[in-house]
Amino acid sequence: MTNTWRRSWCVLAMFIAAAGEGLSAEAIPLVIDATKVQRTIQPRDLGGTNIALWVGQETYRSEQVRRLFQDGRFGVIRLPGGSWSDTTFWNGHGVRDPQTGLVDHSRWKDGYPQIDYSAYAPTITVEDKPPHRIRAGQWHGNVDVLALHDFARHVGAQQLVCVNAGTGRPIDAAEWVKFANRTNSYNIRYWEIGNELDGGWEAGHFLADGSELTPQMYAQRFIEFARAMKQVDPAIRVGGPASGVEESNSFAEAILRDCGELVDFISIHSYPGNQTFTDEQQFARVQVVSEHVQRVRGWIEKYQPARRDEIEILYTEWNLPATRVACELDAALWTALFLREMAINGVRLSTQWDAFTQGKTEPGGHALIWDSNGQAMPKAQYWAMWGWNNFTRREVLASGKIEGAPVEYLATREGDEVCLMLVNSSRDVETVIAPRIEGIAQRPAEVYSLTFEQYFWNPFTHRPDTSTQPRRQVLEGEIPVAPFSLNFVRYPVEPLNVTASVRPAHADRLMLVMPESVYAGEKAEIWVRAMQQDRPIAGAVVSAEVSADGGELSSTMVRLAESAGRTYALAREPGKMKITARAGELVVAGSITVKPSIPRPVVIWDAEEPVLDREHKYESDFPIAREMNVRPNEPVVHIDLKDALKTKQNLLLRLHFPDGIQIDRSGIRGVFADVRVSPDFRCEDEDAGVLVLMQSESNWWMPIARFRFEEAMKTNWVRKEVMVTDAKHIEAMPQARNVWFILETDRPVNGSVYLDRIGLMVR
Repeated sequence: MTNTWRRSWCVLAMFIAAAGEGLSAEAIPLVIDATKVQRTIQPRDLGGTNIALWVGQETYRSEQVRRLFQDGRFGVIRLPGGSWSDTTFWNGHGVRDPQTGLVDHSRWKDGYPQIDYSAYAPTITVEDKPPHRIRAGQWHGNVDVLALHDFARHVGAQQLVCVNAGTGRPIDAAEWVKFANRTNSYNIRYWEIGNELDGGWEAGHFLADGSELTPQMYAQRFIEFARAMKQVDPAIRVGGPASGVEESNSFAEAILRDCGELVDFISIHSYPGNQTFTDEQQFARVQVVSEHVQRVRGWIEKYQPARRDEIEILYTEWNLPATRVACELDAALWTALFLREMAINGVRLSTQWDAFTQGKTEPGGHALIWDSNGQAMPKAQYWAMWGWNNFTRREVLASGKIEGAPVEYLATREGDEVCLMLVNSSRDVETVIAPRIEGIAQRPAEVYSLTFEQYFWNPFTHRPDTSTQPRRQVLEGEIPVAPFSLNFVRYPVEPLNVTASVRPAHADRLMLVMPESVYAGEKAEIWVRAMQQDRPIAGAVVSAEVSADGGELSSTMVRLAESAGRTYALAREPGKMKITARAGELVVAGSITVKPSIPRPVVIWDAEEPVLDREHKYESDFPIAREMNVRPNEPVVHIDLKDALKTKQNLLLRLHFPDGIQIDRSGIRGVFADVRVSPDFRCEDEDAGVLVLMQSESNWWMPIARFRFEEAMKTNWVRKEVMVTDAKHIEAMPQARNVWFILETDRPVNGSVYLDRIGLMVR
């Protein structure tokens, strides 16, 4: 046998072995009783989104964008845009010329713009900080609220409005209700009072005297707004607080306690998860929905038990963190599971954050649609919501994890039509499911599948390289569920012919997607894609063999059955690292520049743990807690000093390395943290500061450096970075175990210290 034939047979054997490892041995049954309904939902009301004033009018006018919204069948659109809700005066008449759009900044009196509600002129905005004067300059958003209303109406969505309760008045909100529902017949039913006013980032949270808005104050404000708005239209439903629902100091609990029948719904904001989470951890975070809903229902039972069936629960902002994980295929799977959790927990309505914001920023942002230069491409979340809104029915039959498979499911029904949603969270295991629907005549199924073949996010160009509608097949009997895929299955009433979509018979080339450069000691992320001309092709190539000249691969075999697979190459030394991928006769090669190593920041501690205590790697001499009201949608470490002066040195915070921390400890070269103090922070010692030190098994006490408190920390987060320069300390880093922040002062300190995004500088 020649060497060429020997190599071909070896490669074929590897393909077969790889394929065998990824397949289930036999079909796994899924039995659904279509006669038992667990609850009734309005699927499209859960599949809503947010739009905003800062998005360009060319986007709202784009026929391509409008078609995407209509095809996605988004049931609800919230406006006018997150935190802008609390700085926006929806009507600028009397302040802004309706013809020229120019703003008269002198039209401001007694703390408010002098709006004339006898007619309409484009929206105006005010400054974030007291006294909230009309925003300087002539830019008050790229569109006005009328453009948002008309866009939502055009695409067939009901609307939810968040009124300005931060810098506005009850009369402004009441006039908006009148304009929307009486003058223009938008028939808007749901109205929120303020956006995230429990947070220090929100306009209106800090009052004119520097004090903060309390839950009790917000509840009183809610009463005034709700009464004024319902007087105009008693049929509307009013709620809030459009924020998190923490157990303590909750604005949601306050309005349920103090506002009586004026409260029609509680609205929640949630951004669970973390870029550093594993797939398993990320997908598990959807369970926060159950925690939130149970907490709110507990408050309803406590304060308004007679209205338990009247007060609704909404999620008016939700998403993953605004990192690349919100852009990749992962986001589609996570979104489908989050929607399922809302459905089975009785959430009435939800609007994802958001449709367009940060669609072009590095590393990707939240947007459903990547929009650039007139080209609109759906991101992964769009396809999840497209499938949800088109293929989820009103009656929930069953949900859960399929026994013996890495697949989560939801079964719904309407009339004689049953639909399934199947989420395979495994990146390696292909599963075959054999559904049996009891109670109806089972027919061939229409199956839509989203895999790497239909969607691929390029992590280096920060845009979708591929984004197409999920692949459609009509199948009878067993349903193949590809690894890391989202699938919608419809058993329709009408008969369907069993056909599979036609694919090209083979791939004609491989493609490498990888960074241009990395630092020595770093892992380079390398994707291999199987292509035919310019389209990805699944099924034609089982796997590829990858080599790295000048690097060490995490895996030399990359699965390509779904058209794309990933490995990592550890770059050893500065220079060039050559990457080669082979699949039969197909070969592709490229190189990565390996640059000399410099330390880079790696966030380790971000206060995501439910309790900050020793069990969760946090210790202090002072009371510490997770605080959600200092940084938007993000927990931080809150340290309450209370006349701190126990000794000259006090333990502000000790952070133990998490179990299984994924860093090379020998490369640690520093510590960093975002630092802020409360507005009432006081210390008579001008030299008061924080000593940062580390401990290691081989060096128990390693002072790194010291920083002082700054006046700027009262209003802004300040990044503090201290570097390890002592050679003995560097030598001890492989056994490093924790980081200390020690408060050093000769005199008492009052107030609070906040720490966030704490981490290590790693080479």
